[in-house]
Amino acid sequence: RVGVHGGPAVSGIIGKSRFCFDMWGDSVNVASRMQSTGLPRTTQVTSEIYDLVEDDFELTLRGPVELKGRGPVVTYITAPSVQDE
Repeated sequence: RVGVHGGPAVSGIIGKSRFCFDMWGDSVNVASRMQSTGLPRTTQVTSEIYDLVEDDFELTLRGPVELKGRGPVVTYITAPSVQDE
């Protein structure tokens, strides 16, 4: 599963002896929730991303998905990928 959303975010490197790169912000949280509520072998995107890529990718309306702390969000998904056997 992959989740995609766009918007402002903050990133930085944290730590004193062992460094770690991290990102914060509402956009990061929504993208994470797009991934966690997605369906196996699909990419789930918000309507903001759909509006940007609808001419380039074949996406299907999944409908509203309830996101913690945000409420219902309209989502679109790609067709499930076929894995080689």
